[in-house]
Amino acid sequence: MKEPGAPVGHPAGNEDEGTVMSDGTEAARREMIPTMPAELQRVLDAGEPVWTTEEMTRDFEVLGFAAPLVVVRRRSDGVRGSLEFCHSPRHYFNFEPG
Repeated sequence: MKEPGAPVGHPAGNEDEGTVMSDGTEAARREMIPTMPAELQRVLDAGEPVWTTEEMTRDFEVLGFAAPLVVVRRRSDGVRGSLEFCHSPRHYFNFEPG
């Protein structure tokens, strides 16, 4: 359990600077990041939906993110899912319900 006042991301009693929290998806996500510009171009070429940050926040509620993925709830029907995103330019795409 997190100790009151303990910094986020640091287990209580382990507040050493430089401590990094990771999860089982980190390596796979890091491998995805360099592929995002090409994936965005593929999506654009295919005419699939793409959202700017403003459009994405209009259509989705952001529940969490871990680059290059963001967990969202679609505002129109409450369906939870994920989007991929590209940092520059910042665009969101490939909505996957689930």
